[in-house]
Amino acid sequence: MEITKPAMEIIAELVYKKLEVYGSDLESFAKHAKRATVNSDDVKLLVRRNPSLKTHLNGITCNSATKEKRRKTIPLVSKPDTLAKTNKDENKEPEDEDMVVDQTIDLTFD
Repeated sequence: MEITKPAMEIIAELVYKKLEVYGSDLESFAKHAKRATVNSDDVKLLVRRNPSLKTHLNGITCNSATKEKRRKTIPLVSKPDTLAKTNKDENKEPEDEDMVVDQTIDLTFD
């Protein structure tokens, strides 16, 4: 199939205009989320009406998300007999180093 030069120019112009709209939408999504950068969630929102592309992107981001999963932990220091309670004075050093138990709380969001 042969495509004439004027037809190719029209196709190129349409693709360029569509990509400008996509870029503007992505910037708007990030701005709405109070972010300065576009991330994968913005791209997923952009392609929400294209099921096959959305499925493909979900497969890609799920694989990379498991590798880059961040974990937040909060260390708690308490005496063994009062594990459920936290120290009232967190800046206070424990008197007996053998009595200190270091616990962490996992705050991972899926």
